[in-house]
Amino acid sequence: GRVATSPHARSIASNGKYTPSKEASPDASSLFVFSIFLIIYNIGGEVKILVLLILFLAAACANPALSPKPSDLQSAPEFSLVLYQGEETLGTKDLSLSRVQTKPLILNFWAATCAPCVQEMPEFQEFYEENKDRIVLIGIDIGKFRAQGGHEDARRFLAENHITYPTGYPENANIIRDYNVFGIPMTVFITSEREIFKTWVGVLNKQKLIEITNELLAQGG
Repeated sequence: GRVATSPHARSIASNGKYTPSKEASPDASSLFVFSIFLIIYNIGGEVKILVLLILFLAAACANPALSPKPSDLQSAPEFSLVLYQGEETLGTKDLSLSRVQTKPLILNFWAATCAPCVQEMPEFQEFYEENKDRIVLIGIDIGKFRAQGGHEDARRFLAENHITYPTGYPENANIIRDYNVFGIPMTVFITSEREIFKTWVGVLNKQKLIEITNELLAQGG
């Protein structure tokens, strides 16, 4: 089939050559676009589809308008936790999202026998000590749902490694489903408007943690 395009494109379709109309004054960018059109017009079906897909992805990556904006952020699902520690800081032992959402929030999903989780938590502790006045950090132990340690293992780890930021566990696996936790460690950054700003799967060091937190706060938290 034919594609309805500009007068230049109709000229191409009729005689196989591109001749700019007299009223047109194409610049370098428009010539580049029509060069791409000529290439796509003259190649086979499957290859044409592949080329178009590559061009679309490149445009999406290059166009800031296609990047997530604050208004596009997904609402953070509600959750409830029983705290191992942090009751004094958060003012409750039975925690929910709505009860802590006075500041931006960081949720870190972990387990006591998850080696990468254990690796990053001392850096989370350092981050917490330096930033607890501007953000809420909560560790969420999901080890019992992944056969990666029970509550006693978690308590022992926290004590032995001097981890003091608020940490707890969910009584059911709903939070794993709601936050799409397919691997741990996983860290979720949530704005004070209860929207998910960013999700990071894998180990986070202190430097990257600070960088993402600053991005979150720069957008108003």
